[in-house]
Amino acid sequence: MANPYDGFDAVICISLEGASEREQNMKQIAAVTGAPIEFYRARRHALGGRHGCFHSHVQVARLAYERGCENVLIFEDDVRLSPGYDPEIIRHAADFARGKTGWNMLQLGYSTLRHNTDILGPVHFMFAEKETPHIVRHGSMLCHAYCLSRPAMRTMILAGGAHLAQPGGATAQVDAFILQIFKGGYFAVTPLQFDQKWCSASYNDSATFVERFFRANQCDAETWDLFYHLSMLPGVRRWVEGALLLLSTALAVLIVILVHYYSARSARSVRSSKKRIRT
Repeated sequence: MANPYDGFDAVICISLEGASEREQNMKQIAAVTGAPIEFYRARRHALGGRHGCFHSHVQVARLAYERGCENVLIFEDDVRLSPGYDPEIIRHAADFARGKTGWNMLQLGYSTLRHNTDILGPVHFMFAEKETPHIVRHGSMLCHAYCLSRPAMRTMILAGGAHLAQPGGATAQVDAFILQIFKGGYFAVTPLQFDQKWCSASYNDSATFVERFFRANQCDAETWDLFYHLSMLPGVRRWVEGALLLLSTALAVLIVILVHYYSARSARSVRSSKKRIRT
């Protein structure tokens, strides 16, 4: 049987030089899944982890673009297989990346949140338009496992390069930035195929209160497979819609019953009043 990753023109993992434990983690994932992972070894940047991380993602997009790739699957080195990992879903995602037009980003790992304080993100994700049985139209935070189309690589190189060149370096987190630079064309695989090893340390800078709070409590996300369970929401959408339909039907019936009840009661009251008047 063909390798499920054959539809991806390149599979590249960003790994910090000297992070041997993380590199070993990715080699184990490659051995288990058959993913032909090659490493882009990033160096610590003088402007900090946020800038360095951003720079690495832009450079990987540039590397794939200059090779002539039509798509590239990009990993960060702290991923893990989700409980819902399925080679057939990977094959489906790769076929989508190779055959679909008009897409920019296909996420195989994500949070369902469109920004750090997006409390309604999971609700929007649940009702996102289904492109295929395992792919929905939705873009969200986190970029530990995602695929870019060739036009998206070019946008990433140009817009990302300009952002990196500003005085002081990158001010945005790369995942938030990616969600702003494309005019649509965001897709996500459901259920997510790759989660992050949240219990491991982060090399990135966490500047906002929300980011610091999450990093302080992030291990729970791994312990409870939080984002995996959120990624299952489109699968329960029809049950939610069914429950809402049942509830609205019951409410409509109740309203009709109450209207009839009070109408009959009012009619009896009128008849009773007429009888009293006659007597």
